[in-house]
Amino acid sequence: MKERRFKKNWDASQKMISMLLVSTLVLAATLVILASKVATQHERVVLVPPHLDERMNVGWEQANKEYYKAWAMYVSMMIGNITPDNVDFITNNLSSMFNPKIYQSLKQQLLSLAKEPMFASGTSISYFTADQVIYEPATNKVFVVGEYISTTATAASMLDSTRYVIMEFKMSMQSGRPVINYFTSYPGRQPHTLKWKAANKNAAKEIDETEASIEQAVKSGGDKSTTYH
Repeated sequence: MKERRFKKNWDASQKMISMLLVSTLVLAATLVILASKVATQHERVVLVPPHLDERMNVGWEQANKEYYKAWAMYVSMMIGNITPDNVDFITNNLSSMFNPKIYQSLKQQLLSLAKEPMFASGTSISYFTADQVIYEPATNKVFVVGEYISTTATAASMLDSTRYVIMEFKMSMQSGRPVINYFTSYPGRQPHTLKWKAANKNAAKEIDETEASIEQAVKSGGDKSTTYH
């Protein structure tokens, strides 16, 4: 009798141990899944440029074209409307938007621009207005096309001069924020898209070499100059 009771209790204990083992394994697997999920989730603070009129899709490491276009437009307006009075404010704000490897070069150019005689005399006003923003999916580039207008006061009248300018950006999302890794500007109204390069191979070769050297410097950690006209 005692032997049968012992065997019955023993079998029940073994079943209980098996059930507990299975439960433990399930709980352990669940914990691993939750830990993995938490480790891959990121708290995000999404930087949003002003004056949005399109739907924005923003992720931790990527964003849609409308987001990139809005940021390129916003930065272009900041760069194109620098004066001696606001140059320090603008360059300080741009520091968080540009890759550090190209920021210092751009900063020096903008500081020099603000010291030009036309600003120092106080008789000239210059500003940039954009009229077209183009996104090229194949290169992830944004081209901001616009006019740089200068108004100079003379004793007799006000003289206006206009020159067309294109600002070219290549940016990416890094830890939930946009970072500009390549920037240049040049005169005209024709962006240096892949289509333009195919039709202007000689000029495109030099441009591609310059861009490649900048991108290599960004990747390797070296400083590289960028160009603002």
